[in-house]
Amino acid sequence: IANIRGAAFVDAAHVWNRGYSDRENLPLVSGVTTGQTIGSAGLGLRVNIFGGFVLRYDIGYRFYNGFRDRSDHLFKQFFFGWDF
Repeated sequence: IANIRGAAFVDAAHVWNRGYSDRENLPLVSGVTTGQTIGSAGLGLRVNIFGGFVLRYDIGYRFYNGFRDRSDHLFKQFFFGWDF
């Protein structure tokens, strides 16, 4: 069981081009505009295999508009590789 670990995470980001709060649609990212703070929060499970590689499974919510609005459904993400 020593190779199984849990994680709790929260992250945030803010993007701007001109003014800090000026809203612009980003052409390469649908549904995201500049001038707003977005982020996520959730829980994860990590399983260490072969010493340096990790199986990682995360679930959580995405937040928009300065953490005032939340997505309606949980996101689920699986990752195989390294973890730090």
